[in-house]
Amino acid sequence: MAMYEIEKEIIVDEIEGLLEGINKYSSFEIQSLETVFTFIREEYHTKFFIDRKMNINMAEDKDTTYLWLDTGMRTVQDEPIFISLLKNEEGYSGHYVGTTNILSNAVRDFSPWNSKDIAANKKKMKQKYQSRTAKRETLYIENENEYLLKKMNVNRSINSLADVVDWCSIACPEIEEQGETLQNNADEKTELKIVEFPQTTCRDFEGTKIILDLEFTAVDENNKDMHRLAKFEIIQFGAVKLNSKNEIIGKYDSYVRPRFCSCIDPKVAKLTGITDEMVSEAPDFINVVNGFLGWVGDTKTILSWSMDDLRVLRNECRQKGLIDGRLDILFDNWIDLQKMFGDEIGVEKQVSLENAVAGLELEFEGNKHTALDDALNTVAIFQVMQQEDNLKDRYKDIVERFATSEELSVSIGSLFGDLLKEINEA
Repeated sequence: MAMYEIEKEIIVDEIEGLLEGINKYSSFEIQSLETVFTFIREEYHTKFFIDRKMNINMAEDKDTTYLWLDTGMRTVQDEPIFISLLKNEEGYSGHYVGTTNILSNAVRDFSPWNSKDIAANKKKMKQKYQSRTAKRETLYIENENEYLLKKMNVNRSINSLADVVDWCSIACPEIEEQGETLQNNADEKTELKIVEFPQTTCRDFEGTKIILDLEFTAVDENNKDMHRLAKFEIIQFGAVKLNSKNEIIGKYDSYVRPRFCSCIDPKVAKLTGITDEMVSEAPDFINVVNGFLGWVGDTKTILSWSMDDLRVLRNECRQKGLIDGRLDILFDNWIDLQKMFGDEIGVEKQVSLENAVAGLELEFEGNKHTALDDALNTVAIFQVMQQEDNLKDRYKDIVERFATSEELSVSIGSLFGDLLKEINEA
């Protein structure tokens, strides 16, 4: 994951999609993130410290939860566009983009009990913003080339941003993380250098860990903005917590009320048994995730059967404006148990959960495509992988026989293959 350090303990992460996010709201399209980062660092009052009630301060205090960075860009309605960072132990990090209204709605969704205070303080925040930024040398960016020229103090015209690439690379120091290096060239293209790391094996896990399974349905396509941000909404969380001996010490199970699908896809309802009535009174996504994170506690390692659940969860967090440092820790320590199983067994084809259970000569416990039951069966596979040596010699032939035959049942992956392919390639 590529990141930029604005200054010490202020990190903008996942910058690959940040330019697109800013241009989504901006009155004109900028070509380089360096323009935004330069504005944030060099202009007066671009950092605003926000608490959960939307009180705004110009310096951090004990109640600060978010840091909003003024990008210098404006919407066609002349609203400022911010990058929102979340406070954590190391400082501030994040990448969420929006206007005051968009970001305050995200704060409200995260702290619904503060809705009245947020509504009242949002107006005050806009007034304070106008007062504070009035002292700037540059109120906001009206023309990208002219702004960079002004900052370079070069008395000549600039025909393209290629003229200022060298200066921008000095102005915006890069951070290299996990083998990825962001390189900005004269063509304004972003290239990532990937470094291969030693492969994790099933014996590498220590301490507690979480086995997670999610059930989800498609967002209505006629809701274009929300469908673009996330193709799916989660309708059920199921998770199991294991101790250091891989014994079950806790379970988490909850339906989730979707917001942007008018009804659960009939095929999903048939597959999972989850109906609109079952989720109509369920807590919403924000509350379920908050409950899940509280249940997870200090556990950092999370495993799922394939990475589809990670991508669906991450995209829905972005769609609903959920920013939480605890989620970032889980995202960074998420393990694809399906791939690990295939590597250990020696089977190249992806093996479905159902076929893996059968291939290990286990009985599938509970109902298939029910989140908690799927998680419990994933636990059974994980425990075998942890306990037994020479899985390849003992089970490869059996697993291959199931893996190369027809699937024993339909999966959500097969129902939404094209949409899942889109988020896998995003």
